[in-house]
Amino acid sequence: FQKKIEELSRQPNAPEDAFDRLDKELKTKTEKLLGDTATKGLSAAQRKRLGQLDLRIRGVAAFGDEKVVRALQLTDKQKKTAADLAERQKNSAAGYFDNPGNEDDAKRKADLFKARKDLLKQMEDALTADQKAAWALLLGDGPTGFAADDLWLKIEEDADLALPGFLGK
Repeated sequence: FQKKIEELSRQPNAPEDAFDRLDKELKTKTEKLLGDTATKGLSAAQRKRLGQLDLRIRGVAAFGDEKVVRALQLTDKQKKTAADLAERQKNSAAGYFDNPGNEDDAKRKADLFKARKDLLKQMEDALTADQKAAWALLLGDGPTGFAADDLWLKIEEDADLALPGFLGK
């Protein structure tokens, strides 16, 4: 896909939606590859745990997942709250990446993680007691071999780095 992006970037009159189509194709093929790998290579218990870790890594954005929406039976108001909080989480990460190289990088990172935690708490506070119990079951135990916040930040960083190639439209 990197070669396709580079070829497209060199075209003088590339169609405006060509980068979006490439991005969508990459996401579709990646999801299929990962899904096939998980289905064939992991046991049911391992797939369940992978799903739990995925929710933890995504944070408040996980509430936009249709499986979570169905499992928790979110109301329209809760779905809107989830979407708004997920957008704020995304904007917080973007703000972090837009200002690299500060001397207070460790503090900025800690502030970002605190904001992420606060956004998740706001969403959890919007849930009923039954929904909170169901959410806790969906999450399972916290990870022990890695920090979910650090992995989330790495994923966001990789996504942020991919964007400049797409801005050349």
